[in-house]
Amino acid sequence: MSTAAYRDLENLPARAIGELFDGQLHTHSRPAFPHAYAHSLMSSRLSNPFHDRIGGPGGWIIIDEPEIHFRLDLDVAVPDLAG
Repeated sequence: MSTAAYRDLENLPARAIGELFDGQLHTHSRPAFPHAYAHSLMSSRLSNPFHDRIGGPGGWIIIDEPEIHFRLDLDVAVPDLAG
């Protein structure tokens, strides 16, 4: 069993999203329109109360598709939204 590394993520095509979990490389393509549209709606609805303090607590930073590293780059995740 080979162990994937961060360089494997760097070598992916531009249209691919890659994540590392327990030494395994997982890839998928960029989302299609229905997913991207739902993502945009969720992002805007979360930003008003949590980021901009409009009807909510504020103080959050809402980020689209951040690359999050765990365990010294052994695990790398790319969630749709993070706060």
